[in-house]
Amino acid sequence: MKRPLDEELKQIARTATNTAQLSGFESITDLLISSAEQESRNLNKISSRLLSAAESIPLDASVLGNASGYQTAHGFSPQDSIVYASIISHLRGYHERKSYFISRDSDFEDQDVIDELGSYNCNLVPRFDQGRQFIIRDLRNTPARR
Repeated sequence: MKRPLDEELKQIARTATNTAQLSGFESITDLLISSAEQESRNLNKISSRLLSAAESIPLDASVLGNASGYQTAHGFSPQDSIVYASIISHLRGYHERKSYFISRDSDFEDQDVIDELGSYNCNLVPRFDQGRQFIIRDLRNTPARR
């Protein structure tokens, strides 16, 4: 983004009347660069925090085998059926623990899906900000483990 902007500013600066007005734009391009670098650092920090706290759900043959059944039963796309099969497979091992399936994909907002997730003590949350609020609330209400 900086390179095309610099080229455009260079072309505009060829006119003497514009040169004085463009002096402030150099600081804008520097701001754009530093802002992008800061955003990249922030993303890396958040990614590291997520990876240290997250649990990876394996994709194996049984998940792929179950996916076609969910595709038929719920009318999911092949991709959504694999995601859903992975989640259900994972939830089977964590039935007693409160869980959240946070997805913006409205294809999962089906009562049969919500009921099945609920049978595993898992709530479908359609917005990431709501999911964050639920998790924070549950963490506050969970007694500290010793």
